[in-house]
Amino acid sequence: SVKPVNELDYYPLRLKELAFKTGLNQSRLLALIRYLDLQGSTEYFKVIQVGSQTFKRYSQKALAAIHDALRAVDMDKIWELHKPSARAK
Repeated sequence: SVKPVNELDYYPLRLKELAFKTGLNQSRLLALIRYLDLQGSTEYFKVIQVGSQTFKRYSQKALAAIHDALRAVDMDKIWELHKPSARAK
């Protein structure tokens, strides 16, 4: 089934695009996303199914939240807490 265009419009950003717009690499960006729990809120993130394909998409609000967080947090500390190897411990 085809999703309404407005749902894809509300969540226009993929992780790669967010990384480009924030200046972070994808791994560090995911650490910040985990820290902020952006994937836990439909205000910021949604998995969209279109036919057999799945898209993980972020809203413009997610981009704003990331920009706000980058002004207020220590990314090195967030990276140490939320980098991929830290989750396995």
